[in-house]
Amino acid sequence: MNKDTQFQVISQIEVLLNGLKRDELLQINKMIIQKVRIIDGLNTLANNAQFMPGDRVEWSDNYGSTYQGFVARVNSKTISVVADNDPRGHWKLSASLLTKI
Repeated sequence: MNKDTQFQVISQIEVLLNGLKRDELLQINKMIIQKVRIIDGLNTLANNAQFMPGDRVEWSDNYGSTYQGFVARVNSKTISVVADNDPRGHWKLSASLLTKI
């Protein structure tokens, strides 16, 4: 959808929303939240599918330290990683934080 068409559609939706009652808006809100959660779940599955147990990976923590390790398990929302030379050893990370090496 090009930007002009998208703008027109959003403008039409805004006009429709302005005519709705609170309970109707709440119902639409629930539908939107459900759709967003489905999309997020599909994105998570697609990201996690890039990794397999045994893959070598690299990541950084919040302080900028870089770690390396291997994928131990691919969970539904996270990737379990065993770090090399790290006393904490086991990390659960989002696939978006990992880079294959």
